Amino acid sequence: MQGVGSLSGAIEQMVMMLVITIIGLVGAKALILKREMVPDLSRMLIYITLPCMLLASINATESAGDLHEALLALVLAVIQFGLCLLASVACSFITRTPRSQRSIYNYISVFSNVSFIGLPVASAVYGSEGVVIASVFLATLVTLTNTVGLLILGSDEQDSEDGEERGRASRILSWRVMLNPVTIASLATVVLKLIGFRWPDFVYATLNTVGAVTTPMAMIVVGMILSGMQISSVVGEWRLYPFIAIREIIFPAVTAIALKILGVDALMLGVFTVFFAMPVGAMAPSYVAFMGKDEKLATKGTVITTLACFAIIPLLMWFLTVL
Repeated sequence: MQGVGSLSGAIEQMVMMLVITIIGLVGAKALILKREMVPDLSRMLIYITLPCMLLASINATESAGDLHEALLALVLAVIQFGLCLLASVACSFITRTPRSQRSIYNYISVFSNVSFIGLPVASAVYGSEGVVIASVFLATLVTLTNTVGLLILGSDEQDSEDGEERGRASRILSWRVMLNPVTIASLATVVLKLIGFRWPDFVYATLNTVGAVTTPMAMIVVGMILSGMQISSVVGEWRLYPFIAIREIIFPAVTAIALKILGVDALMLGVFTVFFAMPVGAMAPSYVAFMGKDEKLATKGTVITTLACFAIIPLLMWFLTVL
């Protein structure tokens, strides 16, 4: 659907995405889809379909981009990053999180799945115009996550040779991740939109066709990832439930009220809220493991928050309609 999404449209899109996720999960459980395919499919999303979807969004409207709108999206993305961290700190205080787990909670709070789920949801609910705004959020959040985020994760590292080595390696890794095709395409989308560039019809049709694969493929991959996790071992991590309530419901709702009072338009507010409710990124456990910390906790966070987002996003969409 195009433009500012209605509540019924948002629910319809989220139900559809949940069904596609279940198809991916069942397909993997039935061995129709092999979980070994996940890295290759993920690379296809990151290197091909997501960049095409972003670049195709340039032709979403007739007018050139608005510099004020882009700057507002950038500022809101920075604010969102800070609020995500604040939400985690508040949750750790309330639940008396052990010191050894605090940096992990802080990290998974800011490392959200803005690429695999955030962009497809923004596209499905708000159309190409939403993708243009989402591209600014994505570029900003990816940059912050892979710089400040890794500093947060390593904030309690011991001053040892091993810790220093991991720190150097993480800085190199963060630059490699930050300069991935999705981030580059996001930046290119913003710049090209601002200067009023438009693709020729044939190029646009090609980019749009390839980009249209993104949403169903991303949800199938999420389902395949979930199929390899033991849900029963995840649900007992009780601190994740207040974490979700504070980080993905309370903080986004309160911030949405504040932004509404300040006069932020509906489309910007919607994309901001959708990105705020994103689950923990699928790569977060790998980073946590690399830093020598409890990757099982990060994995549990990925599973629980991913499952929860299918209910939370429609709930927040409803909340926006009654503001």
